[in-house]
Amino acid sequence: MTVLLRADIARGGQLSIDRNSNTISNFAVVTKGITHDERGEFDDKALDEVIKMGNSFKMGVKSRFGHPNMSSEALGTFLGRVKNFYRDENIVRADLHIDKTAHITPNGNLAKYVMDLAESDSDAFGSSMVIHWEPKKRKDENGKDILPIIEPTKLFAV
Repeated sequence: MTVLLRADIARGGQLSIDRNSNTISNFAVVTKGITHDERGEFDDKALDEVIKMGNSFKMGVKSRFGHPNMSSEALGTFLGRVKNFYRDENIVRADLHIDKTAHITPNGNLAKYVMDLAESDSDAFGSSMVIHWEPKKRKDENGKDILPIIEPTKLFAV
């Protein structure tokens, strides 16, 4: 059974903001470990799969300001494309290449806001990813079910 997951927000880190190229580099995409809602756990294999999937997108993975849902509009929230996924120990990092349209959205200058936030307080700057995943069931030494390992099958957005 494939499950849709909005992975936890990964925050902070060794961000680099280049306003000339509209790029935020080295931001955290996902961290190894148990998810905030305790639906599963990202292991090394899952992190490596996120990197593989992320780097397979020729133009990069789409990135929006927030998650669209039934009561919110996605129009005007596009930030740009996430590229250059790589592993930094227990964290998958990547670069956000902000699109020129993110400077003139119906919701204001999202590009400036996101870069300002990343620059002024990198711990408050975060991302989450949307994936399909298969739960890999596990049991502890007593045969009791424990949190499944997340096996990503498709990456939709960061």
